[in-house]
Amino acid sequence: MTDGTYVITVRGVAGPWVRAALDDVAVSAAGDTTVLRRAGTGQAALHGLLRRIQDLGLDVHLESAEPASGTRSQPAAGQDTGARHGRDIRGK
Repeated sequence: MTDGTYVITVRGVAGPWVRAALDDVAVSAAGDTTVLRRAGTGQAALHGLLRRIQDLGLDVHLESAEPASGTRSQPAAGQDTGARHGRDIRGK
């Protein structure tokens, strides 16, 4: 996918250190989760982003893709990585 936006939801609320580490990604809080959005990202860049998220120790809850046309979201590969422990990521 090169058009549209990848949306990744992680458990916990991102603090300043997470936001700084993901400065090329739109970061917003949604309740007790953090939503990461990156537009126009190819699959290789998505894998790189997921690797960075993993390196930060964040717990991915859901991945999806929003087409550029604004139609309904389609799940991305590995939609729910599930059962890892939740983590508070409010920042240091």
